[in-house]
Amino acid sequence: IPYFSDNAVISQGTIAQLISESFLTVKGAALFLPRGNGSSAPRISHRRNKHAGDLQQHLQAMFILLRPEDNIRLAVRLESTYQNRTRYMVVVSTNGRQDTEESIVLGMDFSSNDSSTCTMGLVLPLWSDTLIHLDGDGGFSVSTDNRVHIFKPVSVQAMWSALQSLHKACEVARSNNYYPGSLFLTWVSYYESHINSDQSSVNEWNAMQDVQSHRPDSPALFTDVPTERERTERLIKTKLRRS
Repeated sequence: IPYFSDNAVISQGTIAQLISESFLTVKGAALFLPRGNGSSAPRISHRRNKHAGDLQQHLQAMFILLRPEDNIRLAVRLESTYQNRTRYMVVVSTNGRQDTEESIVLGMDFSSNDSSTCTMGLVLPLWSDTLIHLDGDGGFSVSTDNRVHIFKPVSVQAMWSALQSLHKACEVARSNNYYPGSLFLTWVSYYESHINSDQSSVNEWNAMQDVQSHRPDSPALFTDVPTERERTERLIKTKLRRS
């Protein structure tokens, strides 16, 4: 996916075409495909849905906020307590200093569904101690480094996509032992310095909703993680069959 700046020489139409040829949409979510995967292109057009138009426009705005070397892996639309606000949980990855994939979660805010620009209200690095828990209300919590954040996607399909993407990123973080203060994820400071959403949006990203954090005693102990993932997958698949 290319980086789009204000003085880009390619047209908006070209940008839209490049994005549409590179992502797969489900209800309220966009999953980006690996570069060079040309065999997937025909399937994308068949899987597009009525939500793809707004999502494609919003993705264009999100890319403008990224560094050239970073990529969006997933963008999931979330519910909001404000009627006119549109929010996305965005998983962004890059090739780190140690030549391994590093990922963070960004919270993107649109003042309205028709807005062509977005702001950033959350930056959450995915360290090796990251844990994901379903909250029983159509959402899930992500806890890491003494922080807990709540995400409630607009559909079960979008939540399933988000959980898959987050589990994959967390597995990489655990296998490479990404921890705060290390040489990993140093690029997160760029995004932290660019948080520019209004205070009410930032507050919504930081709302706890009485969810408690459950952190392991040591970043090296993750024997229960595969079992937790299997339970999550079974629960989501059951919900998908019922929807």
